[in-house]
Amino acid sequence: MRLIEFKSQDGSTLRGILREGTSSRAVIFSHGLERTSITEQKFKRLADALEKRGVSSFAFDYTGTGLSDGDFSRTTVARLADDFLRAYEVLKKEVGLADIVAVGHSISGCVLGIVQTQHQGLLSKIVLLGPALNMHGVLYLKFAKQVARKSGVLQNITWQNFREYLTEEMFQVHCRRADIVLTANILGTDFFSENKDEDYSYLFSGNTSDILHIHGDGDDRVPVQSISVKFQNSIIVSGGDHELERPDMMAQWIEKSIEFLLK
Repeated sequence: MRLIEFKSQDGSTLRGILREGTSSRAVIFSHGLERTSITEQKFKRLADALEKRGVSSFAFDYTGTGLSDGDFSRTTVARLADDFLRAYEVLKKEVGLADIVAVGHSISGCVLGIVQTQHQGLLSKIVLLGPALNMHGVLYLKFAKQVARKSGVLQNITWQNFREYLTEEMFQVHCRRADIVLTANILGTDFFSENKDEDYSYLFSGNTSDILHIHGDGDDRVPVQSISVKFQNSIIVSGGDHELERPDMMAQWIEKSIEFLLK
C-alpha cells in the first residue's frame, strides 16, 4: 500500500492510496461531493476484497477533499472529470495496465459518464453507487428541503412533493447565491451554473451492459426515482440510504459488484 501524489490542473497536490496486485485488471475509486475515497468504509471494504484476489486498486480524493489539497469552492463536474483522468493516468503508469475499471459514488456518476463518452474504451467496466445523474432534480430537492425546514414545515419532503415547496423560479434564484455552504465547505457559483439545468442521464443512453447500477431504495438525497436510465444491470439495496455503507447494506452489493468488475 502506497501513498501517491500527483497534480491537478491548477497545480494542487492530489493524493491517493495504491494497492498493487498481480491481476491484469485494476480498479479506480472516485467519491461523492465532500466525501473521500481513501477512508470511506465502502471503498476500503472493496479494496480489501480486491486485494485478496490480487487486484490492484487506486482510491484518490478530488481537489480540496480528504487528503488532497486545493480549493473546493471551485469544484465543477468538469474539474472533477479532469481530476479523474489524471488519477487514471497515474494508476495506468504505476501498474502498467490498460484494463482499468471504475467504481464511482454519487456525483462521480456524472464524472464517469463524461469520461466514458469523451474517451470511449478508457474504462472496460463501471459500477455506479447512488449516481446523482439528474443534477437539476437533486439540487432542486436539496434546496426545497432547506426552504421547508426554515419555514417550519414538518412534513417529509420527497421526490414526489418537493416542487410544492419551491418554485422553479425560486430554485434558480437559490442557484445564483454565492454563499452556499455544504457540510464543511463553500461551493462556488460555477458548480450551480454548470448543473442547475443539467441531467447527465443522456451520457448513458447507449449500451449499458458494462455498467452496474447500485442504489438504495431509501436514498433521500438522490432518490432512486430520479434515475431515468434503464440500466441492464442493477441492484436495488433494500433499506439502502445514499452512503450504502452500513453492514446490512454492503452485504447486498459488495460481492456482486466485485463479481461484475472481474468477470
